[in-house]
Amino acid sequence: MSEGAVAALRAEYAALNARCAGSPRDAANYAATLRRTPRDAKERVLLNSAFSNSPTLVRLLLADGVSPSVANLSQGNSTPLHAAAQQGAIDVLRLLLEAGADANIGNFTGNTPLASAIGDCQLACTQVACARELIPHTDLPHFDADGNNVLHHSIICNQPEIFKLLLPHFADNIDVRTIKPRFLDDPDKSHNRTPLLLACQGGYHAMVKALLAAGASRTAHDTQLFSCLHYAAHHGHLACVTLLIGRPENQKMGPAEIDVRTESWGRTPLFLAAEKGHRYCCAALLAAGADVSLVDFEGHTALDVAKHYHPGNQELIEFLECRGGGPAPLLYAGCGPSDKRLRACSACGSVSFCGDACMAQFWPVHKAECKRIQAANEEKTRSRNIAVKAGNMPAPP
Repeated sequence: MSEGAVAALRAEYAALNARCAGSPRDAANYAATLRRTPRDAKERVLLNSAFSNSPTLVRLLLADGVSPSVANLSQGNSTPLHAAAQQGAIDVLRLLLEAGADANIGNFTGNTPLASAIGDCQLACTQVACARELIPHTDLPHFDADGNNVLHHSIICNQPEIFKLLLPHFADNIDVRTIKPRFLDDPDKSHNRTPLLLACQGGYHAMVKALLAAGASRTAHDTQLFSCLHYAAHHGHLACVTLLIGRPENQKMGPAEIDVRTESWGRTPLFLAAEKGHRYCCAALLAAGADVSLVDFEGHTALDVAKHYHPGNQELIEFLECRGGGPAPLLYAGCGPSDKRLRACSACGSVSFCGDACMAQFWPVHKAECKRIQAANEEKTRSRNIAVKAGNMPAPP
């Protein structure tokens, strides 16, 4: 159906809904018309009424005995509940649920009405409201044809508010994995991806932080042995890399986890970050102990691919040659863009901020650490000066 036809349909149903809502006589006449209408026609009208957000028409159709769970094969096996969720028609959605509509019927892609509310609804003001109504009625672990459940779906579609609503329901299985898609357009397509892995792939650092706090495994990997760190480094999501690795004083990953290899090419997160030119991700990985000398199955190092794909990125090449100097530009708060010029702390130089707001928010937390680092640096300088004066080491150039 064309956009013009859809608009015309909505206008027609909106006008009829307004007449029936405003005039008891019009409502009675429409109810009489329904009694003379064939069952299959009424079922189509119910679907269209839900799609056009016409609650008065839906109420009259339900009173006439039309099932609230009827699925329309010509519309991809969608039910009126799918249509209401897709359009953010919260009043219609509540009417259907009160009438006993089945929230677990999947359309032709296996999506429940809740999945439609997450991914198809374009009305942000009602999207969360529809999800809140549907969650208690939905089998949340249900997988769609693409192998995702609604928690995966909320991350893939970047719906943080709905993600927050769903997260407590998966407390006992926070690392629930995607399954192999039913429609195998690509037999080698990866699956077994956890919510944390999907959040790292998308760069949704707030979701990453919430999942880690809920106990998600930061070392999980998919069927091709791509880990959370692989995905974050490959896409240049420095905040996610930082959150996965942890702070220097409280590092969460060991060398084997930082240098984990993919199955097909034997590439580490550092290799992928270098290949894509994400210099700050490379710096964070190197600061955490990534081994720059490791080679993939073709014998290439991270430095080799950086020189090949980014010959003009001297800062990246210097990082990988381990001669960049200065501290690694680690984001303090785990926030902000992935690959922009960061602002190092002018006092200690050991951490960096992504902007004024980040610095203002996290300076009170960093203040004590900053003083400690300054004192340690001053002690190193004093010890070096004493050694130089004693002739035990050369003066700095």
